[in-house]
Amino acid sequence: MAKESMKARERKRIALVERYAKKREELKKAGDWDALQKLPKNSSKVRVRNRCQLTGRPRGYMRQFGLCRNQFRELALNGKNPGREKSKLVISGPDPTRNKCPCFHGNDKETWQSHKKKETAMFTDPIADYLTRIRNAQSARHKVVEIPASNLKKEITKILHEKGYILNYKFEDGAPGTIKIALKYNMKTKTPAISTIQRVSTPGHRKYTGVDTMPRILNGLGIAVVSTSKGVMSDKEARAQGIGGEVLCYVY
Repeated sequence: MAKESMKARERKRIALVERYAKKREELKKAGDWDALQKLPKNSSKVRVRNRCQLTGRPRGYMRQFGLCRNQFRELALNGKNPGREKSKLVISGPDPTRNKCPCFHGNDKETWQSHKKKETAMFTDPIADYLTRIRNAQSARHKVVEIPASNLKKEITKILHEKGYILNYKFEDGAPGTIKIALKYNMKTKTPAISTIQRVSTPGHRKYTGVDTMPRILNGLGIAVVSTSKGVMSDKEARAQGIGGEVLCYVY
């Protein structure tokens, strides 16, 4: 975390750059280098540093995301940075200086494209990505959202439909397959049926509960999705069957 004084200084530099941008451009076109030298040094855009939008940290800055590497990793692990993939196999592409690529036989474009299609990728936390896609689709007021399928995601989708949080769903076969979810909104106010959908147990911090400590969401108005030895079910069903398990998420 950068000091507040450093972040304030950076904001002043940005304001100064915007203030003198037009004047610097005019002086450059006119070739008046002496007048250009008399302007404040911080009015040049090269004096502005790239800083993380969340912490203001200048080190390890990832330009395509506007974040430092620490914050990017933390958001990805918490499922708040959807769509980011961790590839099992990193290939830089065919090497024109070599007769053969080290990953496959042949160096032509068709072989490379067919090889890329065979690559498999996995998310750091597939369930967090599933929940984030639904959350982002609701924020954008989308009617339908498509999500990569898995057996666990399918069971969660069924529970959301049974409890009235989504209008409908469809499982499409294929490799790996997709889940199409029709989101539900209030007819008059256009507010989504799901106000909060929150990941609880994560790969780095698993959270389990017994029957006695089973959470009650909004005094029973919401649900907790629990993965038990008898399958994925809501907290009410798990409490009725007298079993505990891993708390996947809260929905209300």
